[in-house]
Amino acid sequence: MVMQQESRRSPGRPKKNPQLDQQTSLLILRTAAASFMEFGYEKVSLDHIAKQCGVTKATVYYYYANKANLFTESVVTMFRNITQHVTRYLTQPKPLKERLLDIAAVQMGNEYGEFETLMKEASSHLSAEQIERIRQGEVSVHHVMIEGFQEGIKTGDLADYDPMLLSLAFASMLMMGNRELMMQQYDNHQDAAQAIVELFWNGAGK
Repeated sequence: MVMQQESRRSPGRPKKNPQLDQQTSLLILRTAAASFMEFGYEKVSLDHIAKQCGVTKATVYYYYANKANLFTESVVTMFRNITQHVTRYLTQPKPLKERLLDIAAVQMGNEYGEFETLMKEASSHLSAEQIERIRQGEVSVHHVMIEGFQEGIKTGDLADYDPMLLSLAFASMLMMGNRELMMQQYDNHQDAAQAIVELFWNGAGK
């Protein structure tokens, strides 16, 4: 019965191979997230994603029913990966300020646009459930940052501010580093990251 179903698959769809399916799906998600962040929602098509991945458009449709679905899954996956990376940086055995610098340096090397602008563009194409999933992914990153700031408050490295406010402020300052004018003031991403962390730390440091 399964073999009969597979033989009737639509032209262009890949044969069932769990390992290959997962690799292809992840490739599409990574490519889609990068494309959406760089070009925005409107300018990215499933055909564009397919060409970037070296697969057929039918293959993209095989995994993701439409553009809104692909956008949602790619962004949710992106935030899941960011959460894992931030967790790794914040659990390093070094002072909190140095851990924040590591996070900032990575962000400074990211040339993609500001996320809220992307969400404003995409929101009218998404369902309320899809928007909620994306926002929950975003919040998960802040939860990890909050734990790091709570630690800094307990150790006396930071003043007793609302940890969520600190996380939002730090994230906003990192987005500032993506502006061309900001980068013109510094020789490299590391110097820009250092400047932002110093500004944040001197404002929040106890």
